[in-house]
Amino acid sequence: MIQKVFDVKFDLDVYREGVNPELTQKIMPIVMDFSSLVFVLFIPLLAIAGWLTFNRKRYVFSEYIIVFLYTLPHWSIISFPISLSVIIFTPDDYLKLSTIMLPAMIAFSIYVMQRINRFKTGKFILRMCLFLVLAFLGYLGIVIVFYSILFATGTINLEDFKPVEQ
Repeated sequence: MIQKVFDVKFDLDVYREGVNPELTQKIMPIVMDFSSLVFVLFIPLLAIAGWLTFNRKRYVFSEYIIVFLYTLPHWSIISFPISLSVIIFTPDDYLKLSTIMLPAMIAFSIYVMQRINRFKTGKFILRMCLFLVLAFLGYLGIVIVFYSILFATGTINLEDFKPVEQ
């Protein structure tokens, strides 16, 4: 028999923009159940962006997959103590932390790409901007697929997105 140790409820309306609490109740269990899958999806997403933008040494795509198979676990090790302490002491701030940690993960990935390929400042900034655009488009694609699946399965509907008056 599995017991829940923590029963923490997160409020997706972190910045008080009027997100429907019913939508939060429908999405959060799914987000928590599949968070590891989403994290693993970042590996090919960032590998594609890195391969297309930072490939100075002409590595093959599979080598970029391997780079991110090392980079993202390193990031997990770095961010784990921070995330754990926030969940233990101030769980309401966890989603605020995640809005900071995702850009920090991308910045760490860019740092790794620069360390591997060593571009001069001007070229690095240009490639970094292109990397950010590609990573953002990939992230947007993951979000669109996620919500499309939720719509297709009937988990959510358009009425769930009506803003709540405060």
